[in-house]
Amino acid sequence: MNLADKILREKIQAERMFAATVVAGATQDELDACSWLTEDMFSDKSSAAVWKMVKDSGQVDMTGLDQSDMVDIFAWTGKLPWPLDPERYAHVIQRDANYIALVSNITDIIRAVGNSDYQSVPTLLDNLRHIDVVGVGKSILLTAVDVAAEFRTAISQGAPPSIRFGIADLDDYITMCEGELTVLAGRAGMGKTAVACQIAQNACAAGKRVLFFSLEMPRMQLWARMACAGSGFTWMQIKTGRLTQNDLNFVAKCSDDLAAKYADRFIIEDSVWRIQDILRIASVVKADLVIVDNLGEIEWHEEGVSETVWYGRAARTLRRDVARRLKCHVLLLHHINRDPDKRQEGERRPMLSDLRWSGDIERLSDAVIFMYREDQYSNDPAMKNATIFPVELWVRKNRYGVSNACAIGLFNAKTLLVEKMP
Repeated sequence: MNLADKILREKIQAERMFAATVVAGATQDELDACSWLTEDMFSDKSSAAVWKMVKDSGQVDMTGLDQSDMVDIFAWTGKLPWPLDPERYAHVIQRDANYIALVSNITDIIRAVGNSDYQSVPTLLDNLRHIDVVGVGKSILLTAVDVAAEFRTAISQGAPPSIRFGIADLDDYITMCEGELTVLAGRAGMGKTAVACQIAQNACAAGKRVLFFSLEMPRMQLWARMACAGSGFTWMQIKTGRLTQNDLNFVAKCSDDLAAKYADRFIIEDSVWRIQDILRIASVVKADLVIVDNLGEIEWHEEGVSETVWYGRAARTLRRDVARRLKCHVLLLHHINRDPDKRQEGERRPMLSDLRWSGDIERLSDAVIFMYREDQYSNDPAMKNATIFPVELWVRKNRYGVSNACAIGLFNAKTLLVEKMP
């Protein structure tokens, strides 16, 4: 038996034990912790069928399986240890899938070299870079010596990897590091999506890969905002037919230039709303920055659970299973409640208590940034009709730095954040 076959046999065993724990009564929280696991990671047909059924319907319905699958699964449940731990088997499945891919790629490299196909070798080597083999040869429990060695390796390579917002002043107070969750919150219409788009573009321009979950806005509209910002026209002018064909051609050229600039470093996903699907796609893309716009659009699927509790769980999943396990940064857009509207003039700048469904969201986040624009509250016609809008970005929580700091910038035509006021 060769190495790949040996790993495959162990992987199938883990898949069957995983399916058995699902059928034997794993809790919803235990299953949610495994929602990043995708059916295409499975090698065993019966196990994949069980997991697909649970992810699609949210429950175990044995009548939806083939009779042969049912017989196999019931046989596996008799071999389960106690307590049930599906997440442990899920990680074995992912690990062994990566090992198999690793062995396959190494075999392909050896074959290419043996056939003097040197042009294929660089591509095959690059493929190895995308295979995650975290945990190889490491103890589950890390001692102080282990952690100190990791720390030394990290600092010997310079500053820890981080992503800058690309917005003057804000980068002086805070940065986006892997494994962390930042909440960008504000009243509806404040321009959270516009700011998130600018942050995404700045990250892409710095060579980072960005995955943008546009749960609120269709991808065409999101892209139009960015393409139009570079052309000097607006998406509204295009939608209402107020541009000439030459103008439209110029906007199209700006869009093409933007696409060429960011290439495959900018991925927009607008067709999923379940937290499980967000995890699944993020685990495949392996981005440096994941933006979710916005928390309130994530599908709420648990009956009998309050909004505050459920969306707190969603925030925990984004921080634990996306940011930490996938080693990226998550920027989560969120709304505030209406309390600032009730306060007197001069006291309307948002505070942490103004977060909608505050509680776990505030507690779990590593940083919370609030947007504030005076024109949203003013009755001054000159301010309402302006095309340049001052915007304040208040850092109300910063686990690793200064809090209650404010960066001030400008909106230009409600689409592009100008970095700093003159």
